[in-house]
Amino acid sequence: QRQYQREATLALVRHEMTHALSMAMVGTLPVWLGEGLAEYTEQLDYQMSAARVVLSERLLASLRQQTPLPLSQPESFYQQGSRHYRQALALVFFLNSSQEGKVVLERAYEAVIDSPCQTAAVNATLAFYPGGLAGLETAFGHWLADGPHLPQSY
Repeated sequence: QRQYQREATLALVRHEMTHALSMAMVGTLPVWLGEGLAEYTEQLDYQMSAARVVLSERLLASLRQQTPLPLSQPESFYQQGSRHYRQALALVFFLNSSQEGKVVLERAYEAVIDSPCQTAAVNATLAFYPGGLAGLETAFGHWLADGPHLPQSY
């Protein structure tokens, strides 16, 4: 019981520190990116100087059973309760798993730095994915369905 509480507390600290650091370093992020990054760092599993993020099959299965939130309206994540946290985590994991996705994330960070507090500018970076926003939604849907997904290591 005590070990579980310790791990849960550390995960919460990683989540909230991600929000604080990203706000201090680059500014306000749109919810899909801010919560996705915070959830992603919450999942970090450290082994000495290495870390990895694993998406559980349980999380992926729950996302597969739901209609994906439309990426064309990322603000709708706010209206979906805890569901947006899970999908935002999966979206950041998905983007971080390919070179095309990493380009989208990089451009999103650049947009925040260039236009602080302008979430529309950051959300527009989703269109840089091959095939635009429709291509991203399709690829993300196929990726969710394909699982399981390899851990991401650092």
